[in-house]
Amino acid sequence: MLDALIAQLPGAKIDENGKITVNGEFIESLLLNGKEFFKGDNKVMLDNIGAYTVKNIQVYKGHTQREKWTNDPIPPQHLTMDVKLKKEYSNTWIINAQGGYGTSERYLERLFASWFSPKTTIAVSANANNLNDNRQPGKSDSWTPESMPS
Repeated sequence: MLDALIAQLPGAKIDENGKITVNGEFIESLLLNGKEFFKGDNKVMLDNIGAYTVKNIQVYKGHTQREKWTNDPIPPQHLTMDVKLKKEYSNTWIINAQGGYGTSERYLERLFASWFSPKTTIAVSANANNLNDNRQPGKSDSWTPESMPS
């Protein structure tokens, strides 16, 4: 996933809450194709965008959209990371889904679906289960069970 790809960048680190630092400096804005994604909830983007969809990642000092629209002659610059998707993954759906049904009427369902275009982004995220399970996929393609209730 995207979080594992970013963690491989020189000087980049990601904490468990999805906060990214590059060379010790906090990334204040994580963008997808130059736009905010899920209103700045980095964790959603980091956990659901596949690394194979990424063309390149740019890190630069920039301004937020709000700061660009104000009349401040010298707005502050923030460290920004912009994830650019490969052309074949723009104007298309990206879906990350999981489902399971077990003994004693236990079930687990997760869905993330998103469609990107230069002007529009549509995204849906859902999680339903009766296991009290809030685990997420790990970087090594395995589920991390340490937070699973007994």
